[in-house]
Amino acid sequence: LENLLSANRIAIDQKSLTFSCVIHPENFSLEMGVYPLLAGVALVHALEKDLPCKPQLKWPNDLMIGGKKVAGILIERAGNSQEGPLPLIMGIGLNVQGLIKEFPEELQEKLTTLEEVTGETFSLETTFQTILTHLELLLQQLHREGAPSLIKQWQDASCSLNQSILYEGEDG
Repeated sequence: LENLLSANRIAIDQKSLTFSCVIHPENFSLEMGVYPLLAGVALVHALEKDLPCKPQLKWPNDLMIGGKKVAGILIERAGNSQEGPLPLIMGIGLNVQGLIKEFPEELQEKLTTLEEVTGETFSLETTFQTILTHLELLLQQLHREGAPSLIKQWQDASCSLNQSILYEGEDG
């Protein structure tokens, strides 16, 4: 784990789990675009056993439960490309505790939490460790086997595969 991934955790109001991982890819020929897929699959694997329904991945970087967003993923390269192979920063935010009625009204139809979905309280520390374990396992699998297996796992968990996606920029 030390060679591929290091992580730091920050809990907001002891209800959400937000953390960043620094990934040091062993295979720099892999496209950066595979890492958001890896993070999404790791979240699905880490959480699915504790949920009443399988979480789904919405392109490109959201984890959904029952059609509502419970987590988001962001990936970026760290540093300047002139410095050689660059590590990646993977940021994950997961709504763990709390009920929908605690969210602003305009978000209540769009977001959910693990507690809302299950009626149970989740330990932030245990959830964090479980996600890190699945990230590590998938990173090892990716570097051992390449991207095809990971892409298949993402496709199996996707709710947006074969769906039309509408993008609206600033100009509409």
